Amino acid sequence: MKKFSYTRPASLDAALKLAAGEGAAAWAGGTDLIDRMKERVTNPKLVVDLKGGALDGKIELVDE
Repeated sequence: MKKFSYTRPASLDAALKLAAGEGAAAWAGGTDLIDRMKERVTNPKLVVDLKGGALDGKIELVDE
């Protein structure tokens, strides 16, 4: 895995701006991104953590 920076923004607006940047990847707590980074399939310079502050209370799962 290559070196990368990590941030956990407190707001959704900040997270969206950071995740839209060149070399950034959004991470919502799953393992897919980390697995791809370990296999060097994906090599982001910045990982933007969306769980916690950025998405707290913003997503509602609906069972249809």
